[in-house]
Amino acid sequence: FSLGTVLYYLVAGRAPFTGRNAHQILMRIAAGEYPEPLRLNPKIGGRMSAIIHKMLAHSKEDRFASAADVQSALAEFVGEFTDDPMRTLSEYLNDPAATAKRADDTAV
Repeated sequence: FSLGTVLYYLVAGRAPFTGRNAHQILMRIAAGEYPEPLRLNPKIGGRMSAIIHKMLAHSKEDRFASAADVQSALAEFVGEFTDDPMRTLSEYLNDPAATAKRADDTAV
């Protein structure tokens, strides 16, 4: 779940759960209410949005069972765009702006 909030922030540019105060934020977390990441950043596409939704699922049973399952889903997603998904993910984590620009340039 926590990794899902980080991934959401990376792709949407904001935290998934926001509010005027801590109580309101906690209520949104408990209710599982957050803006659709695809609406905030349409470039991520439906598959990435689905991964994020699964990571942030309200019920623990609906989330990925392990970090290895998350890694596998992300590697499969990134694998659609590169021959070496782990290298691409590493590059992104080290320099998100440059990696995103290269991806945008490649997609055009």
